[in-house]
Amino acid sequence: MLGFALVLGAANVACSRGRAEPFVAFERDFQGFREWPGGAFEELPARGQTHYAGDQRYFIRDAGRSGGEFGVGTVIVKQARLPARPEGQLFAMVKRGGAYNAKGARGWEWFELVERADRSVAIKWRGVGAPTGEEYGGDPHGTCNNCHGTAKANDFVKSPALALR
Repeated sequence: MLGFALVLGAANVACSRGRAEPFVAFERDFQGFREWPGGAFEELPARGQTHYAGDQRYFIRDAGRSGGEFGVGTVIVKQARLPARPEGQLFAMVKRGGAYNAKGARGWEWFELVERADRSVAIKWRGVGAPTGEEYGGDPHGTCNNCHGTAKANDFVKSPALALR
């Protein structure tokens, strides 16, 4: 088990130095997202899309961009504030790279995050889509890959403020 943890740790360190090895995000990678150097930006809500239906605030830890793609290790957190949930709901996408999510948004992993009382962040779920029973889980029309698939030209990132071109 220790060997596995060392390999994953080495992959994260190598990625942070600009290499393209796969990146696996852990809770530590989301901590302090409101203070990331990339800052925050807000966008108007896109009406009719489930977790875009309220005000949105985005935070990015950008691992660079090249060849029309976000760099491996890029982390994007979105806080969606809905009238029914004024505390907001946190979603994230992380560029793992490699062949991860090869049949969807290639290289991207999806997350729902939860803030604890001390403002630290926990991972509620992660993967190529929400698990059955969670919001978007098992819904073929509302999955992360289906929705973000419409932004394939922008490396599956839907935010106009993060346009690659």
